[in-house]
Amino acid sequence: MCIRYFFAAVLVLFHLCSAGVNHVRKSYLDYEKDDAKLLFRVNGFSNEGNATIINFDIECSDMPFVVDSVQIEVCDTVYASLDRFMLKGYDRDVVNKRALYSIDAEFPKLVNFTDTDKIQVFSSEGVFDMPLTFAGSFNDEIDMLKEEQAKLIDEYESHIGMMRLWSIIVIVSVFIVGLCIWFWVKRIRRNCNARCNSLVEECNIMKEAMSECDLRLQDMFRGRFDTLNMICGEYFEKKDSVLTRATLVNDVEKIIMRYRSAKAIEELASGVNKNMNHILECISKQIPDLNDSDMLFITYLYAGFSSKSICLMMDLKIKNFYNRRTRLKDKILASEAVDKVWFASQM
Repeated sequence: MCIRYFFAAVLVLFHLCSAGVNHVRKSYLDYEKDDAKLLFRVNGFSNEGNATIINFDIECSDMPFVVDSVQIEVCDTVYASLDRFMLKGYDRDVVNKRALYSIDAEFPKLVNFTDTDKIQVFSSEGVFDMPLTFAGSFNDEIDMLKEEQAKLIDEYESHIGMMRLWSIIVIVSVFIVGLCIWFWVKRIRRNCNARCNSLVEECNIMKEAMSECDLRLQDMFRGRFDTLNMICGEYFEKKDSVLTRATLVNDVEKIIMRYRSAKAIEELASGVNKNMNHILECISKQIPDLNDSDMLFITYLYAGFSSKSICLMMDLKIKNFYNRRTRLKDKILASEAVDKVWFASQM
């Protein structure tokens, strides 16, 4: 008696856990590594006897699961399975395997169905809703296609938007670069024009300076014989006189004395500075310890007077002249003047 009750209890428990041996069929498909998934799919339904049998598949890979129950919603009415349905996908059944469970679930017999009817599977991974009819599946597929289409349209519009943005960025960048190049070329051209104008002005200044130099040279060339002309004129008028020699000597002395006057020395120094790049001003600034006598001696030298002329104008003997010139040249070369070589070379 106890044994009979034991077997009856085992049969009831087995019926609750697996909903009958004929309701669940397990098979294995080709395993795809690193593709964990849990999929549900409705194959169809039929009315046999006093029940509506819903056939659906559960495909699982590397994802253990538990299905607690299933129910259908037909014409806004929910129906539970006639027998409590429970299915467990253990590790040994689904890990490193691709298991396919084909399930027949029995529900109360129904006649009228709509496109919105669905079956709900309650599992450890959540509640899964599936259309019950082929029309509902087709509508779901259409909705999925619409969603994918909308997603593709959004992606396309986003891509177009990015392309437009990049196009605008490229156009703006090219415009900015072109504008910078334009300003750069304009600035270079302006600098070149300014430089050219400056060179033209410098050339004009140099031309004017050269013209002035030419005029001064002409004046110097024309005036270099004034003294000789004056002496010749005096000699021509007085050559028949016994006093000619004494008169000429006096005239020469007057000329010499004229070059010894402060005004003549100032004019001579000014002429030397104009024609020799202000050499007297430079030597006076760079060697300030030269006295007035030394500066006068140097002025006569730079002006081109001969040694004897300088001796007459400065009351020197010819020997003293050469000693003094040597001493001054050594003093200039021994100084810290920047242009000392130039100063000495002109003596």
